Amino acid sequence: MEPADFPDFPDIPDFPDIPDIPDFPDIPDFTDLFGNSTTSDGDTVYLQTVCVPGISVTAPRDTANVNVDLGPRENGAHVYGSLVREDGEPVDFVFATVVLYSQDAQTGCEQMEWIKSIISFGDDLSEVEDLYSMSYELNQIPAGTYLVRCTALSEETQFTNGAGELITLAPGEDKEVNLIMKAAIPVTLESPVDYPRISPPFSFVWSVPEDTPSMVYDVFLIDRCGEMVWSQTDLTGTEAAYTGPALSNQTIYSWYVLSQTEDEENTGGVMNFGYSEAPEFLVE
Repeated sequence: MEPADFPDFPDIPDFPDIPDIPDFPDIPDFTDLFGNSTTSDGDTVYLQTVCVPGISVTAPRDTANVNVDLGPRENGAHVYGSLVREDGEPVDFVFATVVLYSQDAQTGCEQMEWIKSIISFGDDLSEVEDLYSMSYELNQIPAGTYLVRCTALSEETQFTNGAGELITLAPGEDKEVNLIMKAAIPVTLESPVDYPRISPPFSFVWSVPEDTPSMVYDVFLIDRCGEMVWSQTDLTGTEAAYTGPALSNQTIYSWYVLSQTEDEENTGGVMNFGYSEAPEFLVE
């Protein structure tokens, strides 16, 4: 018996032409964290930052009639510069943050900070060196006096510019401020870490290398919403007993330490960033 012939398969229709994918619009500079907007033409507009005190928000967080005019900032100062290592070695930072803290008398939400984050992808993207180099630029900064602080990370070490640099900006001024970065003194958070469930009373414990000069420490405790729960400042030892309000057993708490040498020439940097060493805990 001869096998039956296979039926003819119908012709497969041609796929329709795929339309051209439009070009992506220019990406605005997201590393200027405050007060920027981008027009349809890709131009950056530096908006005013408005303080609106006395706002009361309740669930479901509908708050009416909070109207502000975010007009463009005009005649502000232009601050720019580069990050340079104090030891003269090539800059090998992978991430840095520059912050301008206003030193003029301000309170509450009127306190102003201007932040610039810098990311470097190293030699693999040398063709975009201008975009990812260790330099910063802040535009349309209101006139006033500012403290410039910077923290940078290399693959192994944290760097800072010590106690910072105090600058005064005039309207419309161009000011170059190059930041001299020093290796931070490593601070290791010892206990509590790695999400233990602990019972009060307890203490926060950290350590520094044996040859570290005298330092002053500030320790801070925050909840999972980022709200400050407790702090203790101007400590000269590496342990602080918790003396704050009662803690909830329904949340996770985290803590950190800021430090600098007594002569304010060098700062400490927390070195243990790994998940298994996270400075977080729960309470019984």
